[in-house]
Amino acid sequence: MTTPGTRTPGLPSPRTAEVSAGPAHPASARKRPGPAARALGLLVPLLPAAAMLGLGLWQLDARGPWRDEAATYEVAIRSWGQIWELLHHVDAVHGLYYLLMHGVFLVFGPGLTALRMPSVIAMAVAAGGVALIGRRLVGPAVGVTAGLLLAVTPFVSKYAQEGRSYALVTAGVVITCLLLLRAWERPTWPRWAAYGAMVLLVGLLHEFALLIVVAHGATVLLTRGSGRRVRLGWLAAAAGAGLCAVPLALFTSTQSAQVDWLPPVTWQTPWSLLQSFAGPEQAALITLLVLAGLGALVPRRRPGAPTPLLLLALPWLLLPPALLMTASLNTPLYYDRYVLYSVPGLVLLAAAGLDSAVRGVGRLVAGVPRARGTAVLTAVATVLGVALAGGVLSLEMSSQRFERTSMARADDLRAAAETFKLSARPGDAVVFSPANRRAMEKLYPEAFHGTVDVLLERSAVASASLTGEEVEPTRIEGLLPAYARVWVVAARGRYATFSNATELLKVLHTHYRLAEQTGVRGFAIQLWIHR
Repeated sequence: MTTPGTRTPGLPSPRTAEVSAGPAHPASARKRPGPAARALGLLVPLLPAAAMLGLGLWQLDARGPWRDEAATYEVAIRSWGQIWELLHHVDAVHGLYYLLMHGVFLVFGPGLTALRMPSVIAMAVAAGGVALIGRRLVGPAVGVTAGLLLAVTPFVSKYAQEGRSYALVTAGVVITCLLLLRAWERPTWPRWAAYGAMVLLVGLLHEFALLIVVAHGATVLLTRGSGRRVRLGWLAAAAGAGLCAVPLALFTSTQSAQVDWLPPVTWQTPWSLLQSFAGPEQAALITLLVLAGLGALVPRRRPGAPTPLLLLALPWLLLPPALLMTASLNTPLYYDRYVLYSVPGLVLLAAAGLDSAVRGVGRLVAGVPRARGTAVLTAVATVLGVALAGGVLSLEMSSQRFERTSMARADDLRAAAETFKLSARPGDAVVFSPANRRAMEKLYPEAFHGTVDVLLERSAVASASLTGEEVEPTRIEGLLPAYARVWVVAARGRYATFSNATELLKVLHTHYRLAEQTGVRGFAIQLWIHR
């Protein structure tokens, strides 16, 4: 029997038992960040996203569309049924993107701004997402720096202003990485299902984006302590997405003639890719590569983060390009824009390298309390990260301006159409060589008003194709001489041949004389007059 105020020997006192009943700092008692801290936290993704949005909108319509954008426009203005019919014959790899752009045109109307704006927004999302990944794995300084470096990279700005799927794929891949980290931290099936669904979505936007799954697999397997639940969850989600994407991959393989133009991979290809990723300016390229190397040599991991940044960023940067290049040794499949989504791996490593350098220097400073010193070093790293991004941008400004000119693309359909319009007359015949230049008529119909597309037998819509169906070469002799003036809108360079070229040249040289020729970016516009 005990009396109040006494305790039985060997048993903890009530106060001791109360303290030892739970952790010293239970989650419910942790101090939540105040409004100021939350506002600063929002700046981590918003600052890079705003920078990317500003660069994306800067001179958005300064240059005319080129042939790939013309293909997007020409398909997106068709009806749902016409697009679906087209995909049975060609360009199924871009099918989901075309359907998305058709919806955009229905809402906002067809136009150059509507064509490119989804890419601008997507790349802003990608920059903000990269910042969130950097903050989650290391800290806010790395997040802000990585997001800003992505925003100021000319290669990224290029595709942020292009009406194709590559910016959307990049944003989608960044989101898959965020979903992977989220599922890793709390491996529940709904989270893994969300990750798998996003992987499938980016694979449907462009099937080569599925290579990110291999990079994620390397991250999961190489991270110590990832745990059986994480590995099984990732494997199930990745396998499910892959199996769902198999039918599309098998079908698009029947349309492989679309990539016959791709150049072979050589020993110079990896270096060219790095130059694309980091920009052509040597100072910016060397700076980013040195910092990325430092980030790889000094792995950083925030307490509680699921994996070191190195083990996420390095496979992300290296594996998709390496795998696609390796496959291209047999059949060319590689092109730098197909792996645009690997650029975040480089900027994350570079941001981590800068942060490690700042903290290494900070350790040499004595007498600063640890907590305050950490805050100071974070602030210094953030400021230097912003300064680095500004410095890279200043070095690359000539490249940024170049990307907004027609010289940054293989051709300029707007300039070619304007040149043609100056001299064309009603009743003139027009021949497109090759036939994919015919998309110019859809983009600029006023330039071709009154002229006759003499070799076109069935339109692109009627033939469920991108270029239309042309007459047999043997019929050119009977069609062309009826016209006093014939315009040939021809491509320049390796694309300047097409199936009717031999017969067309024979007829032209027999019945016509070359009266005029004008060179425009990617085009030779010729006027032939009947003898």
